Amino acid sequence: MKFSGNLFLVVLILILAASSCGDTNKPPKLNKEEKKERKQLELRKKPVTGIKFETEAETFKTGDSIALSIIPLKGVPGIDTVTWLIDGRQKLITDTEPFSFGFNTEELGTGKHIVTAMSNLADQTKDRRQETIELFSDIVPEEYTYNIINEYPHDGNAWTQGLLIVDGELFEGTGRKGSSSLRKVDIKTGEIIQFRELDATLFGEGIVIFNNEIFQLTYQSRVGKVYDKKTFQYKRDFQYATEGWGLTTDGTYLIMSDGSNTLFYMDPSSFTEVKRIEVYNNKGPVDQLNELEFIDGEIYANIWQTDRIVRIDPKSGKILGEIDLSGLREKAITPQKGDVLNGIAYDKDKDKLYVTGKWWTKLFEIKLNKK
Repeated sequence: MKFSGNLFLVVLILILAASSCGDTNKPPKLNKEEKKERKQLELRKKPVTGIKFETEAETFKTGDSIALSIIPLKGVPGIDTVTWLIDGRQKLITDTEPFSFGFNTEELGTGKHIVTAMSNLADQTKDRRQETIELFSDIVPEEYTYNIINEYPHDGNAWTQGLLIVDGELFEGTGRKGSSSLRKVDIKTGEIIQFRELDATLFGEGIVIFNNEIFQLTYQSRVGKVYDKKTFQYKRDFQYATEGWGLTTDGTYLIMSDGSNTLFYMDPSSFTEVKRIEVYNNKGPVDQLNELEFIDGEIYANIWQTDRIVRIDPKSGKILGEIDLSGLREKAITPQKGDVLNGIAYDKDKDKLYVTGKWWTKLFEIKLNKK
């Protein structure tokens, strides 16, 4: 078959056009300045620096001063400056050897913190190294015992997960699949005034009231329920990324526990995490944080499977006090049934503190005594 001159010309133009289009997929050539800028952003795949602790200690506590420096490793082309960050926030830029960084830990709070050293090297590349610093509390918690002021009836079938008093009314959330509920209870008689049962597939957990709405967690479903405070009418769901255990509020945020030593501050409208604190005493992390109550600027928390309640400083994460409630359980269980302490309710208008437990037959009004 023969091509006419015009047809041949058309085919040639199409081939050239296709070839030109293919070239657009190639990365554009960079000039010297652009190459330099790109190289400055590059992190080395193999580290050529290390971090050395100048402060020799096996453990650190809040208030300690810590000093670090950079160690050049084999292959380092030279270090121009080092940018030091704590938990991602820039603290200092050093430009002379040994590129040291000293800081006081008081403002950090208890728990684990990441120190990052970003070295700007002589060949215009960057090298990043990180170290984790764990801070214990610098105080020994105060110890408390209790006196019983009053004893009131409590539903022995209530697996208590959440307990609170608002406007003189006692609200309770209970757990276990098939028997989880939300209820309003008469404090003095134990009579259930208002009741809403959760779906049998859900395991109810902690509750809190915020802006006339009741928030109720569930254990492992990662979904919570919101109800109208007055009618108990369902309003909406909310989600979270951990297990749900205890719930309280400082008046601005909702504060949630998940059984670890971490407390999560959640935005009430979106239930997204705003911040978190790690709870420590002078010996280390304190986990199994369960039912929560916010009292006079502190967070009170049941420690799951124990007779203890701890008082937590929400700013630092330090355990300020430990309350030993040994002996209450034996007064509130039957030989056939009964479980651990869980449930803290504070009536701020009357300055009264109440506690109970899972399947306990009594609700106790108590007064704390410092040892």
